[in-house]
Amino acid sequence: MSSKFYRLATKLTSLEIWVIAPLVGGCLMTQRLFPWTLLIAILFWAIRWIATGTPTISTPVDISVLALLFMLPITFWVTDLPDKTYLQAARLIISILFLYSIINWTNTNQRLSLVVLAIVLAGLGLSLFALVSVEWQVEKLYFISAAVYERFSILVSDTSQSNVMGGNLAIIAPYALAMLLFAGHQLPLWEKITYAFITLFLLGVLILTQSRGALIGLISIVPLLIALRWKRGWIMFPVLALMGTIILWQWNLRQVLDAASANVKIGGIEGRIEIWSRGIYMIQDFPFTGIGMGTFTQVANLLYPFFSFGDWQVPHSHNLLLQVAIDVGIPGLIAWFSIYLIVLFLAWQIYQHGRASENNWACGFGAAVISSQTLMLVHGIVDAVTWGVRPEPILWALWGVTIAAWRIIVLPRLASATSEASPN
Repeated sequence: MSSKFYRLATKLTSLEIWVIAPLVGGCLMTQRLFPWTLLIAILFWAIRWIATGTPTISTPVDISVLALLFMLPITFWVTDLPDKTYLQAARLIISILFLYSIINWTNTNQRLSLVVLAIVLAGLGLSLFALVSVEWQVEKLYFISAAVYERFSILVSDTSQSNVMGGNLAIIAPYALAMLLFAGHQLPLWEKITYAFITLFLLGVLILTQSRGALIGLISIVPLLIALRWKRGWIMFPVLALMGTIILWQWNLRQVLDAASANVKIGGIEGRIEIWSRGIYMIQDFPFTGIGMGTFTQVANLLYPFFSFGDWQVPHSHNLLLQVAIDVGIPGLIAWFSIYLIVLFLAWQIYQHGRASENNWACGFGAAVISSQTLMLVHGIVDAVTWGVRPEPILWALWGVTIAAWRIIVLPRLASATSEASPN
C-alpha cells in the first residue's frame, strides 16, 4: 500500500475520539444509534490496524475484557428475550469500544489533561440533562420541598430513573473535587473556577435525585480523600468509627439500615433482602451462564416470584456484583470484577507516583479514581446503576482514562527501572 494511504489512515485514527464520543453520548439518549456506533467504532479498529499494524494498544485489562466478551454468545444462548438481551449486550460492547478509543487517543500529557477536563464537563452536561429527563422521587429526603421539583419539566420521551442518574453523577463528582484539593494551587484561575462551579452544581443535582445510596457513597469517600490528601488524614477513620459506634448505640442496626435503604416501592431492609435472595437463587441455578442479560424481571416473576411488591415489576437485583453474576454468570463476574481491581491498582500506582515525584496533578487524579471506584462499590451494595443501564459507558470511560493515565505517567518509569535493573 502507498505511503499516502498509511498517512491517511494515521490521520483518521487521530479523529477517532471526536467521532466516537458524540456517538456514545447519543446512545445515552436513543437506542437507534447503537448499530451505527458499533459499526463505526469497529471501523476505526480496522483503520488503526492499517496505520499501526495493531487494532489497539495492549492494556493490563485485555484478558479480562476478552473473558467478559466471551460470555456474550452464552448470554444470547440462554436468554428467552433476545431483544432485551441485545440492548444490554450492545451497551456493554459500545462501552468496551469506548474504553479502547480513549486509551488509544490519550497518549500525551496534554491529551490526558483534556480528557479529564472533558469528564468533569460531561458531569456538568449529565447534571443539566437530569433537570429535563429525571422522574424525580420526592419522598426520601424530607428537607427538600416537593415544590422545588415543580420548576422542572421533562422534555424527553425516554426518561431517566433518579437513582441511576444519582449513582452516575456520584462517580464523576470526585474528579473535580480531587483536582481542587490536590492540584488547585497549580491550576489556572479559569480552571479552578470551572472545577469549583461544576462540583457545586453536580452535588446540587445529586441531592435533588434523593439517591441515598449515592449520597452515602459520596459521604463515605470524604474521609478517604482527606486521608489521601494529608499525611495525618488517617485520623478521620478512628473518628468515624467512634461516630458509627455512637449512632449504633443510639439506634439499633435495623433502624439504621431501614433509614438508609427504605423507599416507597421496596420498603425497608426486608424488601431488599427479598430481592437479593431471588438474585442468589438465580446464581445458584445458573452459575456458569447467568440467566441472560436484561431478563431479571421476567425470570424472577416466572421462577422466583416476589411476595412483597404487589404489581411493581422489580427491574434488577439492587446489588451491583449480584446483578453482574445474574446476567453473565460467575465467570462473567470474575472477568468484570478483575477489570475493576486492575483499574484500582493502576490508580494506586498513579497516586503513589504522584506522591513520590511531587506531581500533585497525578496524585489528585489517582485519588479521584480510587475515591470514585470506592464510592461505586459502596453504592453497589444497594443498587446496580453502572451495569446494564443507559449511562454504563460512563464507568468504562473512567476506566479507560485511568489506564491511559497509567500508560503515560507510570509505565515509562517502570520500563526505565526495568532497563536499569537488567544486566548488560
